[in-house]
Amino acid sequence: GPGGMGKTRLAQESGRHYLNSHGLDGGVWFVDLASCQTCEDILHLVSDTLEIPLQESPDPERTSRRLGRAMTARKRFLLILDNFEQVVEFGSITVKVWQELTKEALFLVTSRQALGLEDETVMHLSPLSTEDALALFTERARAIKPGFTIQDAQKPVLEDIVNQLDRIPLAIRLAAGRSRLMSVVQIQRRLKDRFKLLRRGSGLSADRQATMEAAIDWSWNLLTDTERSALQQCAVFRSGFTLEAARAVIQLPDSHETVDLRETLDALASKSLIFLDNTPTQGSRLNTYDSVRYYALERLKEGSLQEAQGRHTEYFMALGEDLLGAMKTPHAHEAFRILKGEIDNFQVVFTRL
Repeated sequence: GPGGMGKTRLAQESGRHYLNSHGLDGGVWFVDLASCQTCEDILHLVSDTLEIPLQESPDPERTSRRLGRAMTARKRFLLILDNFEQVVEFGSITVKVWQELTKEALFLVTSRQALGLEDETVMHLSPLSTEDALALFTERARAIKPGFTIQDAQKPVLEDIVNQLDRIPLAIRLAAGRSRLMSVVQIQRRLKDRFKLLRRGSGLSADRQATMEAAIDWSWNLLTDTERSALQQCAVFRSGFTLEAARAVIQLPDSHETVDLRETLDALASKSLIFLDNTPTQGSRLNTYDSVRYYALERLKEGSLQEAQGRHTEYFMALGEDLLGAMKTPHAHEAFRILKGEIDNFQVVFTRL
């Protein structure tokens, strides 16, 4: 899942649950890999945490196997590896090797990208429900402002706030942290400049979790140039887009003509920066979290914003003409369905004219 979705908290709670209910005689061990850049970094940090002397070799895989064999003495234990995304390329010579050697051990990995291992079971974290998002905002607001309550008339405002924040826990916690001096209406208005608002969370120790912008920075820095370019251009869409629209609007750098756009979008989805949005009426559409879209749009403003907006406008102007013509045919129902799904994109285009 994306940054701020609560992967670390869930992993820690899972560790407590397993320790109390699954009889893990080898215990539960937590390793934060955020500082790791190499396979050797992973091996040293894991060995230090497990208090297992590391027998190093020039070959990292051989060192990993030695560590894995030493782990077998712990018998049944759970090893939580947090923040694996920046070293995901080393999953096959660490986690995979340890799984093969330690049959009784359990491994729980948090990452913004799946490791791609054969026996890997992936659980994607979704945003909170609106009800849970409202409850989290209220809980955090009361923690810094005892007596904080939401009147019935304010509930729609708070619902709009949590929905604009994609119902992502970190963003909600940071916004609720503003409740000491700001009303929910003031917070709602400040979301137009959300990255100035969403900072200085209470009790958040990691720098990348101190602001919403830093959380997205962490993912941005792990992207290739092609992926960054594509994500920036995704930001001109509103409420999602089809693959056909993406092909018309997104232009990858000239030096990457051989790279398929579908593959690039798939890479962004695998890194939790865009997602497939399935709806009963519109089918499958690609979409971005609103904070990610806002971040990417700010980056696009530094370069080719007008060009991307121009292609977006051209595509939807042509689509609008096609749909208008189809309204007078037996295909009117299908045309109306498409129009309904793209209404936000059409509205953005109209504001530019």
